[in-house]
Amino acid sequence: MLFNRKKYHLNPKQADATLQNIFVECHHAPNRVPFDKILLRQAIDTVTYDVLLCLTLFLLLFTFLFPLAVAPTDYLLKGHHISEESILVSDKLEDGVLCLTLSGDNILYEEAYQETNTGIRESALSYDADTGTIYFTYHNTETNIYIPIENAQPLHLLLSPK
Repeated sequence: MLFNRKKYHLNPKQADATLQNIFVECHHAPNRVPFDKILLRQAIDTVTYDVLLCLTLFLLLFTFLFPLAVAPTDYLLKGHHISEESILVSDKLEDGVLCLTLSGDNILYEEAYQETNTGIRESALSYDADTGTIYFTYHNTETNIYIPIENAQPLHLLLSPK
């Protein structure tokens, strides 16, 4: 494909005459660019194409063999794991308020929210970061609760009514 091209040999004067005859038959203006310049331009374009194709193949191979050299490690690892230190300790339901107690570090209590299956999205009613408690309004429908954790994926809880 790259360097195994079939070489055709044709006298440049004969090729120029053939090209001029084709233009005459198609009722076009005759070619004003000398045929040797056309051949030279084609040779230059072919070399450029081969060099760029080889460079692209090398970069693709390099990317597959050394992916960490292309993408920094801290970017790959940041935010792609659930913090094992942040866990749900207890939950209770009183007077239509759901109380969740969490343990762990770097929990962003103020950004916690819930989303019902009807599309209602609400922030937490209140929270106490010292005790690790968050309070949500309880809806008697399926509800997703998202509690963000710094430098990790959010803790996702799914509540399904009985």
